[in-house]
Amino acid sequence: RDLAMSFLDGELIRELEPVNLRMVNCRVLLLHNRREKEWVRIYAAGEYFFVLKAEFFKSMPDEKSIPSRTLEVNSFARKNDLYYTKSIEISGPGWRTDIEFDKAEMNRYNPEQGTGIFRSIK
Repeated sequence: RDLAMSFLDGELIRELEPVNLRMVNCRVLLLHNRREKEWVRIYAAGEYFFVLKAEFFKSMPDEKSIPSRTLEVNSFARKNDLYYTKSIEISGPGWRTDIEFDKAEMNRYNPEQGTGIFRSIK
């Protein structure tokens, strides 16, 4: 579920102070996923509208909280005006998994396809 970024469906609690992550200006959002009973702090590249990092917590985090696991995009690329992940790391205390996406295909956006796939944010 982390790779599918289903945590983005969580309830927005608040927007935190922006940060610079790997020389990319990021908006920082705190979400609460009631279904998974966890809080997620996401770092989204403001210019690209792309999640670069997500930290997962078992309770409401503060500045000193240590995440139970972290998802971080190590590299991404742009093709046909869309950004996609090339490599990603998921880690927690005492473990780490690196995933490389060496075969990624991106087609041009077609507004006639999949109009109901994404939920509208209003």
